[in-house]
Amino acid sequence: DPADDYNGDPRGATPDIGAFEYGGGGGDTTAPIVSSVSIGTNGTTLTIIWTEASGSVSRGGGWNNNQMNVDCTIAGNDKAVTYVSGDATTTWTLTIAQTIYAGDTCNLDFDGGSTSIIDPSNNYVVDFSNQAITNNSMLEPPPSKAQGITITGGSLK
Repeated sequence: DPADDYNGDPRGATPDIGAFEYGGGGGDTTAPIVSSVSIGTNGTTLTIIWTEASGSVSRGGGWNNNQMNVDCTIAGNDKAVTYVSGDATTTWTLTIAQTIYAGDTCNLDFDGGSTSIIDPSNNYVVDFSNQAITNNSMLEPPPSKAQGITITGGSLK
C-alpha cells in the first residue's frame, strides 16, 4: 500500500526519509545561552558558563575578541577581554584587560553577529548586552593621590 512506509507502518503527515523525518522533530535547534558570568578573585579572570544541551560551545569562524566587553560602574565601560580557553566545553575563560576591584558592579556585552559562537548543531549565540557578572575580586583599589593639601603653621619633614 503506498500509504505505508518501508516497515509497513501507515505513513503520517510527515514523510519518512530515513533516520530523520523531513519536517519532523530533529536535532538540537536551540542556541547556547549564558548561564552565569563571574570575575575571579584576581580581578582579571572572567569565566562564562554556557547552557547548551550538547555540552559543547565553540568559537565560530567569525569569532573576534573585540565582540565581547565588560562594562563596570567604577572601572568604566568597554573593557576589552581576550579568550584564553574553553572551546568545545560549556566553561570559557577570558582575561579582562583592566583589573576590576572588589565592590564594582559589572556586566558583559556580546555583539558578534551570526558566526561567532556556535554549538555542534550550528546554532549561533544571539547578541546580548547587560549580562550580569558576579564580581568575586578580592582586590582593593589603590589609594588615590592626595590633592590640594594645605598645611597651616607647620612644615612636612
